[in-house]
Amino acid sequence: MIGGGTAYGIGYAMRCKQRVKELLELERILQSISGELKFRHAILSEIFGHVMERFGQPFRDWLCCLRDDFSSLDADAAGQIWTSSLQMLKENSSLSQNDILMIESLGASLGCSDLEMQLTELSFVTELIRCERQNAARDLANRSKVAVTLSAVGALMLVIILL
Repeated sequence: MIGGGTAYGIGYAMRCKQRVKELLELERILQSISGELKFRHAILSEIFGHVMERFGQPFRDWLCCLRDDFSSLDADAAGQIWTSSLQMLKENSSLSQNDILMIESLGASLGCSDLEMQLTELSFVTELIRCERQNAARDLANRSKVAVTLSAVGALMLVIILL
């Protein structure tokens, strides 16, 4: 029982560490999308295809889905496509609901005809993700120690109560 409680704490610590890695990857993806928009002036389906090749799972599947959905894009549907794709990302990653909400706002500006608006929104969301990643990385060590300690102590207390 104590081992199970400790294992739960270790699992939580590993998910926190994975979230920091995924936030860094997401930050790089948004920077890549911004660069593709700014310098290549490519359409979104091509951008998602190019960016997809540089990143691993779970982002590769997410970008592949976006590439396929944006290839037959109706201008009014861009936000809806973006938002629905985020559900898949949430299910297959360690990103929190708050992380997903930060990037959800991009759907309103991606696909619009104003390039500057898209780049500004990308820059803003990238900065939000960067700050969240830095905060999560700073808190990682403390959260990991607390999770392992509390889960082990909780399991020990349960064993004592059951005796």
